Amino acid sequence: MDNAEKDIWEKICTIYQKTKEIALLSEEFSRTKSPDLQIDLNTFIQPINELKHAHDHIMRVRSIELKLHKTTDPDYTVKNLRKALGHEYRAFFDTADYFSIIIREDIQLILEPYNSGIISQVLPDYYTTIRPSITAISTEIAEIRMQKDIGQEGALKEPVDHYTELLKNLVAIHNGLVPCIPTLEELKREERSKERKNWLKNFLLLIIGGAIAGFFGWIFNRSPK
Repeated sequence: MDNAEKDIWEKICTIYQKTKEIALLSEEFSRTKSPDLQIDLNTFIQPINELKHAHDHIMRVRSIELKLHKTTDPDYTVKNLRKALGHEYRAFFDTADYFSIIIREDIQLILEPYNSGIISQVLPDYYTTIRPSITAISTEIAEIRMQKDIGQEGALKEPVDHYTELLKNLVAIHNGLVPCIPTLEELKREERSKERKNWLKNFLLLIIGGAIAGFFGWIFNRSPK
């Protein structure tokens, strides 16, 4: 194996491991929680197709090495390794794009039932730090997706590593929110209880006010003219 082949093999294995890591995270986070989520892990077959194509090219290379297949093309191995790398690269982005959608949606769904006042009480830095961080991560993800280019073989690992790190940051934000749910729910119940008490108080005042007005109206009407 020459240096060119070794370099491509290293990239294939590294990117595959990142794809596998994110795919496993996707399995844990993906669930039928929101009817608005249009993609589901069970039907999201594009990464699987890319990995199948990569596997086919890898098997061609291995067949040559085992002398199960013959070719007169001296660059046959490198060509197929590069094609396998391209499919691994696309499989990573398909998987990462999917996971970035579901993890950001899950963060949104965690906080959706609560108003800004409750969120600020439980998470004082949400609007000053956490939410801006999510926005910044989303912007960086969009930039990575826009700049991805399988043609830049020498610079494939950097965007993969960067994207993976951003996704881990989103997971950390998500995991930081989960323990806050009981407190958020408690404050929500307290707020609803307070609202019900205020409504009942106002209703009773309205009834009492109406009764008093009716009483004095009755007295006024009974007064001799």
